Amino acid sequence: MDEQDMVRVDALLSEKVLRKQLGVSKTKLAVMVADGRIFAVDVDGVKLFPAILGSSGLRLDRLWKISRIIAPASPAMRLDFLTQPCAALADRIPLDMLDDDRDYKQLRAFAEAWAAGFSRTSVVVWDANAVENLSSAKPIYTCVAAIDPRRPMWRRALNAIRLPGYTQPVDAPLAPREVVIVVERAMAGQGGTVPEAGFVCHVQGQFLRMTVYASNGADSAHEMKLTTKQPTVVDVADALFTLIAKVNRKANLATGEVPTKK
Repeated sequence: MDEQDMVRVDALLSEKVLRKQLGVSKTKLAVMVADGRIFAVDVDGVKLFPAILGSSGLRLDRLWKISRIIAPASPAMRLDFLTQPCAALADRIPLDMLDDDRDYKQLRAFAEAWAAGFSRTSVVVWDANAVENLSSAKPIYTCVAAIDPRRPMWRRALNAIRLPGYTQPVDAPLAPREVVIVVERAMAGQGGTVPEAGFVCHVQGQFLRMTVYASNGADSAHEMKLTTKQPTVVDVADALFTLIAKVNRKANLATGEVPTKK
């Protein structure tokens, strides 16, 4: 059934009709759309809402939670996810898995894994003393992982370092005395990558000094002791993002050029 057919059988509703079904104001519905509980699909330039999102016959609390989880996907793909049989779920339809606690738990786990596939986080490392311009230089190490883009930057970076789906090269090289580490994010269906944060790290034996370049210009310096005397770039990156996790830094770090020299 295409979207035009769905309109004809009332599978898609106008905002006014959905608000009436849910008994919510325009402002409240806007909040629900913003946080991912409710979404609209585009039909000939008109935003229409899946009727299932306001159906009194469904566990809406659970349905809305699943909708929030799969928000990284496009609206059309979210609707297909909720309403079509899925081989990974034994050909069951997610909408039919909301009532039973065990089914719902399985659905949540699958939805989280499915949603993660729409975003990739990369940790890219350069030898700072070997390059002048990062955009034209070849990195000495790259690791990538698919993970929900709504998770904090440092958590996604640690996931890419510790559980990468891809690395280049396979084995992490020893860390040079000065490295530049950049975190990048890529979304499915969107070309290119978005740099999220940049760091310069100085390695002196077991000691690591690092500078965090924040988007608001409030750069900060940190120093810590590493667990090995011959750290790899992975050891350095792991220590860096572990530190950021501990101090609970926000994810809105540098997106501009990162200095490569002292």
